[in-house]
Amino acid sequence: MQFSFFDRWILVLWVIVAGCSSEGSYHIMLQFPDEDTRQLISIVNLWAASPVGTTCEQIIQGQIDLQDLFTHSHLEVPYPNENPGKLSNVPSGDILFVAEGVTKDNKKILRGCKKTSVDSGVHLEITILLQLICEPPFDQEIPNNGKDDDCDGAIDEVVCSPGEYRLCKCTHDMEGLQRCSSDGTSWEQCDCSSEDGGIDAGMDGDTVQDLDFLPDVGTDDGGTHLGDDSPAIDEGPAITYLVLDRFSRSVSPGWGMADIGGNYNYNGDTAHMQVDGSAGVLNVSIPGEYLIAKLLDAVQRDVDMKVRIMTERKPPSGTIQFSYLIARIQEIHTLYYGMVSFDASGNVYLQLFRHVQDISTAITSSQRASNCTHTANKYFWVRMQVFGSNPTTLRMKVWEQGQTEPTDWLCSTTDSTSVIQGSGHVGLRSAVDFNYDDLPIKYYFDDFQVTEVQ
Repeated sequence: MQFSFFDRWILVLWVIVAGCSSEGSYHIMLQFPDEDTRQLISIVNLWAASPVGTTCEQIIQGQIDLQDLFTHSHLEVPYPNENPGKLSNVPSGDILFVAEGVTKDNKKILRGCKKTSVDSGVHLEITILLQLICEPPFDQEIPNNGKDDDCDGAIDEVVCSPGEYRLCKCTHDMEGLQRCSSDGTSWEQCDCSSEDGGIDAGMDGDTVQDLDFLPDVGTDDGGTHLGDDSPAIDEGPAITYLVLDRFSRSVSPGWGMADIGGNYNYNGDTAHMQVDGSAGVLNVSIPGEYLIAKLLDAVQRDVDMKVRIMTERKPPSGTIQFSYLIARIQEIHTLYYGMVSFDASGNVYLQLFRHVQDISTAITSSQRASNCTHTANKYFWVRMQVFGSNPTTLRMKVWEQGQTEPTDWLCSTTDSTSVIQGSGHVGLRSAVDFNYDDLPIKYYFDDFQVTEVQ
């Protein structure tokens, strides 16, 4: 069978109906939109597919992946071609005949579809009008615009949200960070540039032995979770961070920019704030002084906050060291916060507060963490969740680095104060009481993580 080019650039080929001996009685004719477009085409793909659950409109609009068609027969035809070939084993009945025009650089710019009833012994001429579904220039895919911008045959195909981060595998026992590309179609190379070669995925203070904490991401790296032995690919979702800060930089004064979450903004003297290459430091130097580092770009209503906290020594007798996780900062005078207290006896306490127009109100009683004993230079993990609206649920827990995270929350309550029911910023704070006489005292914050509540 030869190509025939008519005024509308028509390609003719045969269809063999299953059980039909009269080859050549069924023809498909492809009608190109114009001569310029026809000259771009180097390959034509043709399918004879079942119409069950699929319409031509869905195919033209890109709502159906052509590889997912229930296909009776498929033919790839180099174009132009003196012998285009045959679609064989096409059953009698209703059939979707689908065509796709592909350029020499594999851009899928034409698509057409025709639903036809096929029967043996009946001569049928099938004309498929090819429509231009993607036009040069071939741009990167733009998410959520309803177009196939990169002309790969799929509309709005994205694997992640631009700017999103997830944990990735650096070596057998360390993880790094991986960023979503600007067009959302791929993950960039794993960043393993932190000082210790990875981040603390398991939130126990170590970058090693955390391999079962996270689901596999990206490709088959050898298991259903990092570190196991059964092959699997992408069994779990990527973790989307509102904030992630490993504090592996050196900055003074202030804290600079978080790994994820933007630049820090401050209340208090920035000369008393620095990042020393392994932690964010708040150096309280005056009795009653409080220092706040907050992230104005990190705006969310429902947050799951985690951070490691350490002080360089125990407080003097009769005094207390305070650290805070802050959520829903509307302005500095309106917010929720969870307070961690270290007393001179080594006790660790948690308590939840609302703060409205410069007035703090305790919304739980102070709860001692029986699983924790404070000493100098010992890290504690603190986790606080704030979620919901009218009422908002707040809960908090603490555990020593190296311990297993407790299942139960030490503090938990609800609150419906109207001015704190929406989204706000997040931050960290440190302070001492007015009787504190062993100053300055350094507070260290590390592995600051904020995600949405799951």
